[in-house]
Amino acid sequence: MEKIKIDIVSDTVCPWCYVGISNLEKGLESLKGKYEFEIEWHPFQLNPGMPDTGLEYKEYLEKILGNRSNEAKKAVEEKGNATGINFQFDKIEKISNTLRSHYLVALAKVEDKQTEMIKALFKAYFEEGKDINSITELKKIGEQTGLSSALLDNLDSIQENDLLPIVQAEEGFRELGITSVPSFVIESQYLVQGAQDPEVFVDVINKIKNPQPESGCGCGPEGCC
Repeated sequence: MEKIKIDIVSDTVCPWCYVGISNLEKGLESLKGKYEFEIEWHPFQLNPGMPDTGLEYKEYLEKILGNRSNEAKKAVEEKGNATGINFQFDKIEKISNTLRSHYLVALAKVEDKQTEMIKALFKAYFEEGKDINSITELKKIGEQTGLSSALLDNLDSIQENDLLPIVQAEEGFRELGITSVPSFVIESQYLVQGAQDPEVFVDVINKIKNPQPESGCGCGPEGCC
């Protein structure tokens, strides 16, 4: 079966990233049996200067969105409901620093459980209001996802050097021009940004695998093009 590589750049406190992966999976479901999909997740921090203790969530939203915060939450809730996501913004006490959660996603790659891990992180944060910068919570999420204890033990001794590859990876994507998430890079050819509808992903994949020849302009009484 033909394989298709999809690289996803996201942050674990990005609600649209949660909607985006749900829409992507719905789109890929319609292509099941036709292609095999390899998905790899890459880190991005919407708030790279976020204190390790985080910031109070409501105050943070009001600071960056002003009087549009309720409108913004309602918009993402509606999109989430359509994909089966039950956003519970009232349960979120603070916006978390996401370096440690990205580290956990990187660990999950070793056992081919990145997508399961990041979806579990999204659910823990957006539906249960968990602190996804807490080592205790991260280990619980890792255990629930089925990550081995050998890998999870790495969380107990995280050092700054362990997080450096995450920062470097993010800087690399910024240098490539990615400034917003979710960003989906399909077959290293097409960049799809935002929580697009499932049909968008299907259309892009079909275009990649079934390219149409460009039609020539030709010549006429007014000249050639």
